[in-house]
Amino acid sequence: MLSFRLHTGSTESLDGRNTYSRTVEAFDEDAFLTGLFIATQASLAISRAKVENLEKALATSREIGTAIG
Repeated sequence: MLSFRLHTGSTESLDGRNTYSRTVEAFDEDAFLTGLFIATQASLAISRAKVENLEKALATSREIGTAIG
């Protein structure tokens, strides 16, 4: 098993990426480096998605506040 923690800047959750193999010692240094690259990209994508959701929530909150007046 090859596991990576995804650092997304969140203190509320732990995110991870696990890769499994039925073969003993299936993961070499190249597999580790590839997994690290994918985990890094996944962390960035998750972090960006969280930021976009927060921005959307803020905009919606402002619209509601304007509508209520």
